[in-house]
Amino acid sequence: MRFNRRKSRWRWQRSDSGFVLPLVIGLGLMLILIGLTLFLRSQNAQISASARQDSAQDLSAAEAGVTLAQSFLDRRRFLADDDSGTATSTTTGWVPDLQTRADTYQAYVGAACPEIAEAKTTAINYLGGSSTPTLLPLANGTGKFRIVNYDYQASPTPAKGVLTVEGTSEQAIDDPNDLISIARVRVEIPLDTNAVPPALWASNFNLATNNLIDGNIKVYACPTGTSSTGSFGTNIVSDANIEPYSGDLKVDPYQRIPDIITFPTTGDGRYTLTSAISGAITLPRVIGSIDEGVDVDGNGIYDNVDYHYEFDGFSGDQITVNTVITIDGTKVSVGRGVNIYLDSNLDLSGVRVQVNGGTVGQRYLRIWGQDDMTTIRIDDTTDLNDPYLMTLIHGPSATATFLNPVTADSVIRGSVWVKSVAAATAPASPKTWVQDCTSCSWGNMAPTIPAPVRLSSASAWTICSRDTDASGMPIDDDWERPNTNTAGGADLACNGS
Repeated sequence: MRFNRRKSRWRWQRSDSGFVLPLVIGLGLMLILIGLTLFLRSQNAQISASARQDSAQDLSAAEAGVTLAQSFLDRRRFLADDDSGTATSTTTGWVPDLQTRADTYQAYVGAACPEIAEAKTTAINYLGGSSTPTLLPLANGTGKFRIVNYDYQASPTPAKGVLTVEGTSEQAIDDPNDLISIARVRVEIPLDTNAVPPALWASNFNLATNNLIDGNIKVYACPTGTSSTGSFGTNIVSDANIEPYSGDLKVDPYQRIPDIITFPTTGDGRYTLTSAISGAITLPRVIGSIDEGVDVDGNGIYDNVDYHYEFDGFSGDQITVNTVITIDGTKVSVGRGVNIYLDSNLDLSGVRVQVNGGTVGQRYLRIWGQDDMTTIRIDDTTDLNDPYLMTLIHGPSATATFLNPVTADSVIRGSVWVKSVAAATAPASPKTWVQDCTSCSWGNMAPTIPAPVRLSSASAWTICSRDTDASGMPIDDDWERPNTNTAGGADLACNGS
């Protein structure tokens, strides 16, 4: 009887042990599987977060590159109406353009300008630096960037520049195989030419205290401060030579005084003078039965044209002192003017110009100095200050001298663009020599000289990503194009060199 009880208990114990063991093993495997799943999910989440962080840093680097590129262009606006080319371009593009300007400055001023050489180096670096473009490190060490392309689009109007910048983060830089971690940003920058013409533009200055300009002064010199080096030594010009709150002093070694403008060979309103302009004269003239006023279609109405006068076979002062020139407002339309091409020196002592008759509004007198105009005299008796007259005196080879300041009133309403300007005498009280016209457009003041470009704020902004192949690796230079036709028709696709 006892033996049977032990035997029965032994059998029960073996049956219990066989049931629990598989249960424990299965539960352990389940826990391992759950742990592995959680680990993999955590790892994927970490990879995804890291990828998102890399993408954000890439985009941040590209956007920083856009800011640097816009700042570079704003300082050198003449590049904004030219395609960028590449870092190794030799004929067209930013790099050869800057080299040409460096050569021009050397020839005109007589010394090299380090600013232009530095700008050329910056352009090379920004554009990738070699035939196989590389990215330039950002100053704060947060990534790298390069300008992929800048495309100037003259039409449709208004003109615009489309800038493409590529950026990558430090993480991507450290891993040469991490090709997917890169971003491109493409922006559209509207351009316009509504620049206000400078009241005084020269390469060399000697403006003593109290000699003032009412408007902007533009200095073609190297920007080493207000006493920058000009064509004949140290310039004497500063903000103190500008009427308070009327303008700015800008030192610019890139755009020199425009070249000589010559007498047009075609068009209406062209006449030849065989003697000096002297005494009292009305332009356009009536000589006997000949009326120089232009009436192209013969309907008795004067046409909306400019008038041009050159001298032929006459030497000496071609505009004599104390001359009074009247611009006939009945024949010269509002917004139009009289152009006189001088190949002699100019003495404006006592010269007065006035507008008479016709519709009230602005007329223009433009004096275009040729090679033989090397000196211009302007003094307190010069009166080119009619409220309906704007004057441009342009002498790329001339030195304009302001003499005998007496009254405080301005002598010239308009602009004086010459190689050098001097007002060595310091008047006892402030004397304004030139007063600009803030409401006048560059196109009216100097219609034959291209206006400088101005950059506006970006009007379109596209972020592009690069497509990947079946394995998840990026396809080289195949970028997604979320906006292919935006903002007035500009193509903001990111594909490009």
